[in-house]
Amino acid sequence: MRIAVVAPSNSLSPLVVPKVLDFAAARYRDAAPEIVFHPQCFQSAGHFAGPDKDREDALVEVANDPAFDAVWMARGGYGANRIAANAIKRMGPAARNKPFLGYSDAGFLLAGLLAKGIGRPVHGPMAIDINGERGPEAVARSLDWLMAQAGPPPRFYFGELPPAADKFAAFNMIVF
Repeated sequence: MRIAVVAPSNSLSPLVVPKVLDFAAARYRDAAPEIVFHPQCFQSAGHFAGPDKDREDALVEVANDPAFDAVWMARGGYGANRIAANAIKRMGPAARNKPFLGYSDAGFLLAGLLAKGIGRPVHGPMAIDINGERGPEAVARSLDWLMAQAGPPPRFYFGELPPAADKFAAFNMIVF
């Protein structure tokens, strides 16, 4: 399993990378996923992870790369809304069945992907969550689901789904 990490919103601290990679290596030992942090994650343009064009290009690059099995958002914040529509227009066949995982501002992107029937957009923990109080547990939910590629998406919401629900979406309220 090859997982691409991109930052369509805010920059990611390089200090997060070894935490995520070490956690994945320890959790999965011989079958650890290959997690590739796109260099764009560490760019900075104001509070964004690089200029809009760089964020959009990085997202489209990994979405369209058949060598990656999934796209995982590095973190939220603000900025995905500025690139989502154009990025989605540029996504090709390799993006069609790929999971896209994130929350917060990534909700703009996830909503657009869902509306266009592209990939498998999932509301769940991001790489930055390794730094949270229950970080390893949150990251484990995302990686476990990505590694299994089956079953319900990782729970990162409160409450229960109605038994008859066959489709659902969870977004930041401002995105909704």
